[in-house]
Amino acid sequence: NILKQTNSPQLIEAVLVSKPHKILRLECARNFFTPTQELIKLAFDNDNEVRESAMCNPNIPREIVEEYYRQHMISNHPNSQSDELSELIFSKWWFIRANAAKHFNLSLDDLEKFLCDSDFNVRASAAKNPNISIKALEKLAKDKSARVRAVVAQNLKTPIQCLE
Repeated sequence: NILKQTNSPQLIEAVLVSKPHKILRLECARNFFTPTQELIKLAFDNDNEVRESAMCNPNIPREIVEEYYRQHMISNHPNSQSDELSELIFSKWWFIRANAAKHFNLSLDDLEKFLCDSDFNVRASAAKNPNISIKALEKLAKDKSARVRAVVAQNLKTPIQCLE
């Protein structure tokens, strides 16, 4: 409750340094006095509600909000073109990259790039892409992440020998 009422940027920064629970991050994202650099960090939070709250804070730079919603729209729209999806390989948001990786209009060359993403969620999404090759599934079947390997196992295109 103190974060809802505080007008102290220093207190907010001190709370955020400690990597607080979601509820505290949410209150910081909603607080008008949260410093801009902290709002920007909250805009990249793993929790959707925290991100959305940071995006609604009037003190977050407009260009971050515009870029987020532009990329979000491209990654989710069924008519997004391959060249638009290609830009999302470099998105700062892992979930935008994950949506792009499973998009059916993504080129095979770009799909290959998503297979090497540092985030396991993106690689798992790539394994769901309807255009994924058998060779790519074989590669992902050996992924270090159990979640990625599980998604590969669920893909009907995965060869039986990859599951052994």
